[in-house]
Amino acid sequence: MGQAGSKLESVPPPPAALNEGGDSLAKQEAAAVSGKTLAPPDWEAQAAENQFRRDEWLRNAFFIAATILVVVAGIVLCGFVFTWAWHLVAPQCYPKGRCYRWLTEEQESKLQVLLFSGAVASVGSAIARRILREPNR
Repeated sequence: MGQAGSKLESVPPPPAALNEGGDSLAKQEAAAVSGKTLAPPDWEAQAAENQFRRDEWLRNAFFIAATILVVVAGIVLCGFVFTWAWHLVAPQCYPKGRCYRWLTEEQESKLQVLLFSGAVASVGSAIARRILREPNR
């Protein structure tokens, strides 16, 4: 508002580099404000999509954790089976004093009870059933 007789100069448009690569929500808002015939953003659909992404992330994280747990439990169970089978096959002690059995008779019987109890089998089958079932059942 300087001199009385001067014309107001128009403001030049922003450089083209600023308009490239903007996010779609900003473009939708700019189009809605400028009066172009672009539909306003659908906030409910966006919220539903965001909630779906959060839920999927949680499901994926749970699936990965459950898979790791099942694999670790399987490895431990295989170790138990190997130890029990080793104690069935290996001799008590060799003539020169080498002993390859490290469990006592009581520990060996407890290991056998653990391996062949119904609880271990039912927990394992329940976990496997839950992981392997089809998603939309």
